[in-house]
Amino acid sequence: MNQLKPMIIVLLMLTSALAGCTGTDTTVLEQQIEDLQQSNDQMNDTISQKNYEITLLQELNSDVISDAETEKNSLLEQLEDSKTSSDNLILALQSDLAIQQNLVTQWKQNAEDSRTILSGVNMGEADLTGAIMRYTDLSNTNLFNSKLHNADLRYADLSNAYLATADLTDADLTGADLTGADLNNADLTGANLNGADLRNANLHRADLTDADLTGADLTGADLSGALLFGTNLYYADLSNADLNTARMTGVNLSGADLNNANLMWIFMYNTDLTGADLTDAEMAGAGSLQLIGCPALLPTDWNCRHNSLFGPNAHFGYTDLIGFDLSDINLTYIFMMGADLTGADLSDSDLTGADLSFADLNNVDLNNADLSNANLYDADLTGADLSNVQWSNTTCPDGTNSDDNGNTCENNL
Repeated sequence: MNQLKPMIIVLLMLTSALAGCTGTDTTVLEQQIEDLQQSNDQMNDTISQKNYEITLLQELNSDVISDAETEKNSLLEQLEDSKTSSDNLILALQSDLAIQQNLVTQWKQNAEDSRTILSGVNMGEADLTGAIMRYTDLSNTNLFNSKLHNADLRYADLSNAYLATADLTDADLTGADLTGADLNNADLTGANLNGADLRNANLHRADLTDADLTGADLTGADLSGALLFGTNLYYADLSNADLNTARMTGVNLSGADLNNANLMWIFMYNTDLTGADLTDAEMAGAGSLQLIGCPALLPTDWNCRHNSLFGPNAHFGYTDLIGFDLSDINLTYIFMMGADLTGADLSDSDLTGADLSFADLNNVDLNNADLSNANLYDADLTGADLSNVQWSNTTCPDGTNSDDNGNTCENNL
């Protein structure tokens, strides 16, 4: 704008010269010069004001950038301090953990060092009621007919101990080692055997009423003839165990491993087998009623129907099986003497060698069933559907043989 001022003066001088040619009155021209000068001054003021504002903005921007840089640096310092603190905390925690692990190791060693050793001692018929013997080494000890009611035997070593007829009622055997122990006819009513190791132990005819064997290892154990009333065997390992003739009522066997177990002549009532594994279990003569849940796996040719287990050689003598659907399954040599099968469906089932003597077979559906070698002596077949039944060496209800009656029993009911 300052560069325009000389140009304006030159123009005014030219205008003045030209005015001299036309007249001597310069009042108008002087007024114009004055107006232009005033306009120029105003413009200079405006430019100065704008320059001042620009300077202020530059200073403000500089302050903002400076503040931002300061804040950024402060945050970086805090982050670095936090990282350092975290690293120190982690190191401290790791150090504490190592100390705790060393203490645990030391405690275990102290427990081992202070363990009472009674291995091989003869304590037959001793009264050890309420005795505190946790972690005690009682391996190979003779505790025949001893009184261990309410004894604390947690984590004790009772491997190969002789405990026949011992009183272990309400004893605490949590985590105890009872591998190979002889508990023949022992009373373990209400005992706590949670997580105990009973591999290959002898529990023949032992009383395990209301005992807790949750997660216990009973692999290969002998439980033949044992009393299992209200016993908790939740997720216990009973693979290859012998439960022949054991009596079982209200037992919790959910999730238990009974793979290859001997369940011959066992009777299960109101027992929970939910999710249990009975693969390859021997179940000849076994009976069951009102199971709480069915197993996840069963032996070949066995089925869970109406909360009962049916298969070859199963035992259901004098049992109420009214209206049961037992169609199309293997029931060879099943024992159903005196059973009430009124209205039951046995169509397409294999009943070869089945004992149905004295059974109530009123209105039973036997369509296409195989009754070869079956015993129907004195059975009531009133209203039964006998179409397409296979008769061969079958004992008819009147005691005669189907082979002597034209290969049928239909006229000898």
